[in-house]
Amino acid sequence: MYCQRCKTDYPEGKKFCKECGSPLVEKGTICPKCLAPLALKPDEKYCNECGALLTQSISRVIKPKRRPSFTWLAIVFGFILAGLAGSIILYNYHKTPQRADTSTFLGHWTNEDSNTRSITRVNIRSGPSGTVFIRMWGKCHPEDCDWGEKKVNVDESERVISIEWRWGFGVQAQQLDILPDGRLRVLSNMRFTDNSGRQDYDSTDYFVKSTETARTQKPTQLNY
Repeated sequence: MYCQRCKTDYPEGKKFCKECGSPLVEKGTICPKCLAPLALKPDEKYCNECGALLTQSISRVIKPKRRPSFTWLAIVFGFILAGLAGSIILYNYHKTPQRADTSTFLGHWTNEDSNTRSITRVNIRSGPSGTVFIRMWGKCHPEDCDWGEKKVNVDESERVISIEWRWGFGVQAQQLDILPDGRLRVLSNMRFTDNSGRQDYDSTDYFVKSTETARTQKPTQLNY
């Protein structure tokens, strides 16, 4: 074996020069310059193709064995891992309850109908982990009846807050949403459970945001 760059001989079986790292060649029947096949004769000193001087460096380049390339396997494997990671992230995102954006609901609201005989005021404040606290006042004399405050869970996918008030005489279920004009709408369904014979009814109230702060009087027991 022979290094054409360093002009150094090596034992059979070696593949690369230890000095320069060049592939070793096997002395033989190929011109070292143009790699043309040679039919050497005792008096032949020059290559018939390129005229190169044929000396002891007459050789045949031994191409080093090409190592298998796993680049394409790495690329495919990378895509598989990326897809798997993306699927896991999406799965966890949809599985885990997300905190709702309730900022548009927050504040103190006043019924736009000053003569209403229904709900007069609503106060909504934020709570922990996607919850809100809702407090309402109903029309009473001489002061409005404070219904108290309820903690409500709000899901991110919902743009409507649902709440239920229970009294000794019935159950009032409500849905709250924000209209495009910024008003708060409260849809109520009153169902009487006291066997009084009173007719169940539905009602809708509209509220505008107010700068008035919520009163903290003790909730009033409703007995009507």
